[in-house]
Amino acid sequence: MNTLHIYPTSRALRTISQNQKETDGFLPTLMRMDEFEQRAILLENKIQIDPLQRILLLRKAATFDAFEDLKLDLSLVRFFTKSDALFKFFEELSAEGVSFDTLAEADAYAEFGTHLEILERLLANYHSLLESQGYTDKAFVPQNYRLNEGFLTTYESIEVHLEGYLSQFELKLLEDISKQVALSIHYTTSKFNVKMQERFEALGVTLPNHKHIHFSLSDKKILQVENNERPLDAKVYAVEEREEQIAIAFREIEKMVGSGINPEKIVLILPDESFKEHFTLFDTHNNLNFAMGYDYSNGRIYKSLEALYRYWQSRDDESKKLLERYGFNLEEIEKVPTGKKSEVGLFFAEIDRLGLHDTPLVNGEKKEKFNERVYEKYLHFIKVLESEELTLKEWLFLWLKSLSKVTMDDVRGGLVTVMGVLETRGVSFEGVVIVDFNEGVVPATSSKDQFLNSQVRAFANLPTKNDREALQKQYYKRLLEQANKASIIYSTSDNKLPSKFLYELGLEKAQQTQAQFDLLYNQPSQLNVQDDPVVEHFDAGAITWSASRLKTFLDCKRKYYYRYIQRLQAKPEEELNEGAFL
Repeated sequence: MNTLHIYPTSRALRTISQNQKETDGFLPTLMRMDEFEQRAILLENKIQIDPLQRILLLRKAATFDAFEDLKLDLSLVRFFTKSDALFKFFEELSAEGVSFDTLAEADAYAEFGTHLEILERLLANYHSLLESQGYTDKAFVPQNYRLNEGFLTTYESIEVHLEGYLSQFELKLLEDISKQVALSIHYTTSKFNVKMQERFEALGVTLPNHKHIHFSLSDKKILQVENNERPLDAKVYAVEEREEQIAIAFREIEKMVGSGINPEKIVLILPDESFKEHFTLFDTHNNLNFAMGYDYSNGRIYKSLEALYRYWQSRDDESKKLLERYGFNLEEIEKVPTGKKSEVGLFFAEIDRLGLHDTPLVNGEKKEKFNERVYEKYLHFIKVLESEELTLKEWLFLWLKSLSKVTMDDVRGGLVTVMGVLETRGVSFEGVVIVDFNEGVVPATSSKDQFLNSQVRAFANLPTKNDREALQKQYYKRLLEQANKASIIYSTSDNKLPSKFLYELGLEKAQQTQAQFDLLYNQPSQLNVQDDPVVEHFDAGAITWSASRLKTFLDCKRKYYYRYIQRLQAKPEEELNEGAFL
């Protein structure tokens, strides 16, 4: 039977594919959920706009007088920062099928209606600009699509392995597809996904709680039910300092491997993925495999471009010293006309001249070694923005934003996987270690409530902050209950508290522990031991003594030796700390 299986993440696809290779028979047809949604719909005579283009177009759509009442700066840098919240707001309203009229009925505060009218006008202006250029945006897809029947009918049935949340648009899309092809859903219910259960109930499928369920969306019938009775058993450790968690995590991983668990079946979860930099420092034996990769933004090229942008923005002494620190020729930098508008090609020619573009230019000389991912980003950048004219400073800002999303694969060969919780959807591990299990970190707070408070969201039946937190809790619960061994670690420094989610999981008792620091620091010293310098012939009478020279001699003989005998000059300024780059 030709069945399409849909999973939430690429890792889930790889895991299922690998497991199937170990059995006899044909491999199933697998697809990621977002890819399936893109292929299942057709947009008539429209191209989906690029993420960078959409920001420039939305900025253009905001050039009307009333927009000033929102107190959003239209300068590119400031508008770019706020545009993400605007797009999320528009996309969420569209995906959940909520109109501005519905929101206006909530009447949250005095100027609420006026602000909604401004946002509605901004969206209308943006839509008109898109239409005039033959584009569409994610915010308008739910109202302007038709099913790709040619694609859907190539399968006899479709099975969706659902782990997360479906918007009203996604739910309607699946329901429409279920009328064309037999479509069923695998879902695990709990107290953390009641909102999704209510949405299925509105479609005519009532799901029992705390069960593994396989049901047909086409026939609105439950096909199979299994009790979810696996106990959730995890050890909870409290440490004082955040860095101590690293040693405890390594210790727990070592215990799991010692108990017979394959290192490839162990996962280290970082709720705050920036913590990976700390783990990388202490992973001296390359045991870890960072699934999220390494940030290109920690490299020399990016840091140099960032320093250049900082100087162009402020031109103060501190940013000037930073440029010198990176070896810039300040005379050359001063000659660059940062305020003059130019095409994108001239911008890249300029940064290539400064040695800050580590890929070949389209019409430039070939480079033997270059970063392929940056090259792909560069080609895409010049293609979508070829008709724009911006100042060099604005071009640099946009290019830095593009590069900030580039990651480099971890190719060190570590066996223990390190990832964020979202990547665990659809995947199970035998051993699980979670760090940073503190209030405010687990579950992570969201920025989607910038325009609407929880009361307005509840009134309009939009997902609230509590709904989104409950969804994250479900991910953690699924991860922990499928593991044979699990360890949770949190820190208590700076008055940090453990996540209240611990109590919801029934894991109230934590063991206060102290890290074995030899796990982190058991390495030979890097210091070079030197004998004290000896001056065999020192004639004080032959020296012309100044007051400062005499004071140095009396205060510290070694300092006198370096300054007046070796003639070593002190550095004029303190070194600027560049963190990860150093």
